[in-house]
Amino acid sequence: MKVKMKPANTTQQRLENAEYAIAAQRIEGLTVPPETIEDLMRVVRGEITTDAARAALLRRFQCRVMPATPPVSDSR
Repeated sequence: MKVKMKPANTTQQRLENAEYAIAAQRIEGLTVPPETIEDLMRVVRGEITTDAARAALLRRFQCRVMPATPPVSDSR
């Protein structure tokens, strides 16, 4: 489910958006890792950008779920 949120101009709006995103994931039956929630709260406080939070999430996801696999050779 893709959710489009209104632009967040205040800390309160950013907090509400973060809480909404977490709740939406939980409604879908997903568990939001504590480190992801902490990254979202850091975005809310203005300590990191959403791009930085996304990059951290992708790094964690790749390490946990998608172990590196060797490339498949095309031997024809």
